[in-house]
Amino acid sequence: MDCKSYQLSAISYRLSAISVRLLMLKYLIGGVIVLGTLPALAQDKPKVSSGQIKQMEQLQKDAEQVGSWDKQYLIIEDATDNIFQKHGWDSEEDRYARELVRNVGRISPWKPQERSKAFMDNLQVRYSLTQDQRDLLNTEMQREAMSVGLKHLKDTLPVAMDVIRTRAKGNPFTAEQVQRWSRKLKPLMDDSLGAVERVTSRLEKTMTQEQREKLDADMKALLKRHHDMEKEVEKWQAGNWNPTDWGLQNDPIHAGAMVAYHASEAEKNARVEEAELKKGVDENKIMTDESAWEKYVRHFCNKYDCTDTQRTTADSILKSCKREAIDYRNARRDVIEKYERLIKSAETENVRQKHAEALERELAPIARGFERLKARLHGEILTTKQHKMFASQSPEKAPE
Repeated sequence: MDCKSYQLSAISYRLSAISVRLLMLKYLIGGVIVLGTLPALAQDKPKVSSGQIKQMEQLQKDAEQVGSWDKQYLIIEDATDNIFQKHGWDSEEDRYARELVRNVGRISPWKPQERSKAFMDNLQVRYSLTQDQRDLLNTEMQREAMSVGLKHLKDTLPVAMDVIRTRAKGNPFTAEQVQRWSRKLKPLMDDSLGAVERVTSRLEKTMTQEQREKLDADMKALLKRHHDMEKEVEKWQAGNWNPTDWGLQNDPIHAGAMVAYHASEAEKNARVEEAELKKGVDENKIMTDESAWEKYVRHFCNKYDCTDTQRTTADSILKSCKREAIDYRNARRDVIEKYERLIKSAETENVRQKHAEALERELAPIARGFERLKARLHGEILTTKQHKMFASQSPEKAPE
């Protein structure tokens, strides 16, 4: 292979890493496909077809249309933060992985040597690696990167081209695209994880007990993120994807898609809520939870086919009764929270029941407030006709 072809093969890995980062961002966090961003070993010259070389050349041209790396980096950073928050990846090991991606990611993919150095510098500090261990790790990671990269090049190249062209045109990703991409790249996920496990297994043989403990903890966190990602990929392969899955809710290109997503979610939630309201509201469960009283009021207005004027009055009554309940809860918050903690920590059922009864007494004024809400709704809103239609279901006089 000539020098130009070799350089193009290295470029393909870096572009693939960019596209896969956009495609499967959650999986990449943690360093698995970071292997693909490292320069290939000179002695392992890849066998790339002439057609693939042409694809790589076009891929590089398309990538230049996406925009400056500084701009793309900011989008990826925001998306990464959103994903970590969404999945609750907040352990010490997760925070380290997040910082590692940040440190490497701020360097342009067109500077592979600098990226590689930053990556290895971070790992050396993290695991207190000797120079020999660093050299071993670097060599093994590059070898595995080359092996995995070449094996999946025929699948990653078309995906990379599709991702980058979509981005360069300023178009949002679609669920149909992600469905195709995730099906193509699922084998890459599995093989990349295997590569990381092989590398760490070789490195562990040279490590002290303290070094191994640190590495083992990071690998457990990586495996958890990997398994979380596998569940997501299954969903995407079924065609269920939206921009929030990749943390792109703040990405300008996906603004329109987010409007459609929110509208769809609102419609879906409305249907679910409507179905729940038709079933009725379990008053015993909500009488001491003023945050759920709004659901009762909506059910009441739907049940009695209230007019817009009646609904406005009902909302006013709700706000008044709810304010009284909130004021009481705030005044007794310490006592209420104390009994809630005692219930959770109770060692026996008798002790738990004793604290539950004490909590119920504390919440009794709120329960009476709910009864007043019900009575006021029936007494101040319903017409004579409405009362006659549901006479047997009207509550007793509001408690004092």
